[in-house]
Amino acid sequence: MQLRGNGLFLCSNRVTLEHPYYNTPAGREEFDAMRNTGQPLQEGLWISDDGIVMVTATIPIPEKFHNLLRREEDRFNLLSNE
Repeated sequence: MQLRGNGLFLCSNRVTLEHPYYNTPAGREEFDAMRNTGQPLQEGLWISDDGIVMVTATIPIPEKFHNLLRREEDRFNLLSNE
């Protein structure tokens, strides 16, 4: 009940998915051509071990999570010193 009104404390700060375009026939042709010319891949693009083009998106952990972790660490330190 203490967290009520503070929002959910759930967060995914990284997600990896199969790329929706580069795994189609036309998209894979474009992707392979881009790789063959030596162009660097866009950040977050990579190929899995089984040859599927993947995309990873990452965001920073929201500040409210850092604040929660700091409060809990302070609480732990206070209680463990008693």
